[in-house]
Amino acid sequence: MALEEQDATTQEIAVNVSQASEGILEVTENVAQSSTVAGEVASDIAEVNSESGEIYNSGKELSESAKQLGSLSEDLKILVERFTI
Repeated sequence: MALEEQDATTQEIAVNVSQASEGILEVTENVAQSSTVAGEVASDIAEVNSESGEIYNSGKELSESAKQLGSLSEDLKILVERFTI
């Protein structure tokens, strides 16, 4: 009887170890997936950061062009006022 109980206990331990191993494998797979997703998110953030920098630079260029156009407009206004018909 003692051998039967020992055998049953050993089998139960083996089942528990197997279930624990499966759980650890599942956790490992989830961590790997999370790591992949985190890497993709980091890449997307870097891309957004780069694009926002380009938009900022384009805005600065547009502002400078608007200032130059305003200056040309003033110069043109002065030249037109010199002419009389």
